[in-house]
Formats: sequence, structure tokens, C-alpha cells
Amino acid sequence: MTAKLPYLNTAYIRRTELEDVMRLFYPVLSASPDNADALTLSCDADGIAVNCAITFRGASDNYSADFGEEPARGKQLQRLLKTFLYDFLCAVTGLKRPWGSLTGIRPTALAYEMLARGEDIDAVPAKMQSAYRLSPEKAELIGRILHAQKGYYNSDIGNFDLYVNIPVCPSRCAYCSFISHELKKCAKLLPEYIGLLLKEIDFTLNLQARLGHRLRAVYIGGGTPSTLEVGDIARILAAIPPCGELTFEAGRADTVTREKLDALAAGNVTRISINPQTFNDATLAAIGRRTTSEEVFAAYALARGYSFDINMDLIAGLPAEGADALRVNIDTCVSLAPDNITVHTLAIKAGSRLKLTHDLNSVNAGEAEALNSFSPMAALTAAGYIPYYLYRQKYMLGGLENAGYTIPGKQCLFNIDTMEETSSVAACGAGAISKAVFSGGRIERSANVKNIDEYIERFSEMLERKTALFYDRDKQADQTPIYR
Repeated sequence: MTAKLPYLNTAYIRRTELEDVMRLFYPVLSASPDNADALTLSCDADGIAVNCAITFRGASDNYSADFGEEPARGKQLQRLLKTFLYDFLCAVTGLKRPWGSLTGIRPTALAYEMLARGEDIDAVPAKMQSAYRLSPEKAELIGRILHAQKGYYNSDIGNFDLYVNIPVCPSRCAYCSFISHELKKCAKLLPEYIGLLLKEIDFTLNLQARLGHRLRAVYIGGGTPSTLEVGDIARILAAIPPCGELTFEAGRADTVTREKLDALAAGNVTRISINPQTFNDATLAAIGRRTTSEEVFAAYALARGYSFDINMDLIAGLPAEGADALRVNIDTCVSLAPDNITVHTLAIKAGSRLKLTHDLNSVNAGEAEALNSFSPMAALTAAGYIPYYLYRQKYMLGGLENAGYTIPGKQCLFNIDTMEETSSVAACGAGAISKAVFSGGRIERSANVKNIDEYIERFSEMLERKTALFYDRDKQADQTPIYR
């Protein structure tokens, strides 16, 4: 199905927000606002009451809401109008979506807003279900995550997390849209890159110390950091001070060796990822992962000889894999008993090879509906796991989500901090994005250049960007910019 882009004649909501709701029902939109098929939404709001009229393809409806004595804020109006549009399109198409009218990345942010207003934690799921038309399961997922984050959620802006990016992989997977370099194409640049990366880590830690910030968690990701040689891995780990949580992605089973695991253990790593994505060898070959399920089992067994907490990633909706395949993958993961299992939903993004071969509309109409018939949460909670964080992305199959599950007590601090945006992230390396969280909820970001060769050429600029980001302009008298 194809719908025309919505035509907007109200100042209360951004056009892109309407388009996101439209895509829940019509994944492919075409730009013809003057066409008769275009959607029209008009709104009249006086701060207390809002009246809305929606027309599309000969159908029309009117909606209204009364905010009582408390004037509505801009975000409230925007969310309300999106829900009005969602209700209208449900009636037009006869379809419903599991996340209702929510199109943002972090549904739990709304839950924490409710808690900040004094709402009881156990009342939040039902209120979100009513306000945003969530399915009962997604409302329950929100509630379970709020409880799982107790004792881990920390909004002290004096904390920061360190992220180190290794944008290198043995090969490029078909679904990947990250700027990641194949090892054979960038091997000559790696010695200089790692040398500068170590300098940026040192600079960053000193900058945060000068600002009085405390290191909470470290995550070394990519790419596939375990692609590096043992000596380089050891040098990077030696540059990182002791902290309560240090995660290292050893995601590709074909990069895991005893020597590298020894280096991780000696470097105080507490958590690693070994990511099968699927246990179907035919799918692994089709997506260019160049590893087998047997290699995953072997790497996992080897890593279990150490004290690491282990995460395993799965992707729901890979080509030719529906609900039955996801069920098998989850059952296989559970049989291995990793500490965390993360279930991602395939998102077909620009920059990935899948974008060239898969039509988003037909994929959503087929595999997505089948995936909705199977509940990873039910399967994993029955096995003793609890959901503890989630996020969503545009162009995600069936409008579903990525969710992390954990054995109770094995929650990953970095994942919670990043998804809930409660701590600053000082990020190092090519393609790394730093995030500064300031008082009052203000968040600013700064990205390093993406390519390794450009990172090398513009290294001094990366240090200047980082200093400018974390220098809080609201507290100029208390801080001194640092360049060295």
C-alpha cells in the first residue's frame, strides 16, 4: 500500500511526526501533498481544550480533548494529535500496531516522565496503554523494564560513561548500516589509528576528571573489537582505569581465541558479547556473516571458562526467517544460558545491502505480521530472564523493538544509561558520538568523523570538538576549556 505524504495545516505538530504515524500503516509514502489522496489534519487549541478534524481518502472524523485547568504543553498536544491520527488510521485500515501511536526511539522516557510527575510505578503501564494505544504486552514490557532498572537507573549528571569505537570487522553483514571497515581494506591504517585512539582516550579521561565527572561504565564496541590483534586489545584495555563495568564486544565467533580471552581477563573486562544473530547456517551465509553456528557454540564454550558475564544478540526477521525461526533461535540461546539475551528486530536502513534487495513495504506486510504472533518476552521470562531496556528505530520490521533481557542482577549499566540518557557518554574513535547530559535535562551531541583515514587526518579537531561539547556554557565561571 502507498499513501500520499500527509498535508498539514496546523502549527501544533511537525509534519515529520505525522509522517511517522502514517508509516505505521503505509510504510512507503510518496510526496504529493496536492493530491486528493493527501491527508488533511486541522487543529484548534486554546491551551485547555483541543479540537481536531482529520480527512483522508473520503473518510473523516473529529476528535476533542479537555485538559481541565492545567494548560497543555507543546509536547502534550503533539502526542495527543498523533494519537488522534493513529485512531483515525486504525479505523480506515482495520489495523492496529503493538506500540500504538508511539514512534519515538525511547518509549520508557514517557514512563519516566510520568514517574517524575508522581505517578505510581505500577500504574504507569495501564496509563500508557490508554494514552498511546499500546498493546497489553507492550504496556507490560514497559512495566517490567521500570522494575528491572530499579537500583541501576541513575540520573546523577556527575557520572559519565566511556565508549571506545573500533570500526573494523572481518566482513560486512548485509543488514549493517554502521560505518565499519573490512579488516583487509584498512589493516595498514590500524597501527596509526590505535595510537591516536589511545591518545584520545587519555585526553578524554583527563578532560572528564578536570570537570569533576566520575567514570561509571566502559563499553568497547564497533564494528567488532575482537578483530584486532591480541597486543592491540591489551594496549587499549591498559589505557582504561578500573571501573565497575567494562564491556567488550567479541561479537563475531570467528574472532574469538583463547589468547584474546586471556587478554580480556587480564584487562579487567567484566562483560563480553558473543553474537550469533541466528543459529541458521544458511541465513548466516546469506547475510555475509562468514561464521557458523558450530563456531558460535565453540566460542561460547571457550568464553564460559572465564568469569565474564556473556550477552548474545539475536535478530528477528532476517531474510527467510519468521516467527518459527525466532522461536528456535531463542530456545537455542536459552539452552546455552548466557547472562543476557538481546533480541533486535531487523531494521532495513540506508547504507545496508538489504536496502538494495528488500522492499520495505512487502517485508512489513509479510514477515512482520508473522513476527507479531510470537512473543520473545513470554518465551524469555518463562526461562527466568527479565527485560531491562529497550529502544526502537525507524523502518523496523512491524514497528517492533529491540529489547535486552537479563538474568536478574546481571543488568548492563551502560545499556541502561545510554537508552535512558541519564549519563553523559564520552566517546572515542572514528564514528563515535559523544553525548553530554546537563542539568535541566539538556542534551547535546558531537560526532567524530566516520572514516579511519579522516579521523587520522583531523585528529586535533576531534579533541577540540569533545572539549567544546563537555564545556557547559551554563556554568562558564566554573570551568576552564582544556586543549592539550
